Amino acid sequence: MRYIASLMKYVAIVFVFSSLSACSKNKSAEYFITHPEEIQPTYERCVSLNNVTEIQKSNECVAVLEAIPKFKANLSEILNNTGIFGLNLMRAEIKLVNLQNAHALALKESAPLKKLHDLEAEIQLQKIEIKSRLATIRLLFKLRS
Repeated sequence: MRYIASLMKYVAIVFVFSSLSACSKNKSAEYFITHPEEIQPTYERCVSLNNVTEIQKSNECVAVLEAIPKFKANLSEILNNTGIFGLNLMRAEIKLVNLQNAHALALKESAPLKKLHDLEAEIQLQKIEIKSRLATIRLLFKLRS
């Protein structure tokens, strides 16, 4: 029972913080990676700032600068070899399913909270990877139409 109570408390805390961050006006690197159409206008706004200190103080500028290399890598991969891009997308989806199964098993076996937390973090990373690849595809289709 103690385990369930602590898990519920953990889930509630995560929910509150994720809700608060969703209300935030600043966009994260994760946001830009999954919304690549917003990278260029934000980057241009950041470049127009007066000095480096202003850019460093802007959380959105820092986030967009963090997102650019990932977007460029996705774009380069899909333009150079769509088959490899698709294969890597499928690998990410398979890894996500395996991680979710491992998490379900860990829950069933009452694994330590650290193991559960690590699995949840890995699941989130895989979801971001998948979303970023799908967002790149979506952007390319938008540009072609």
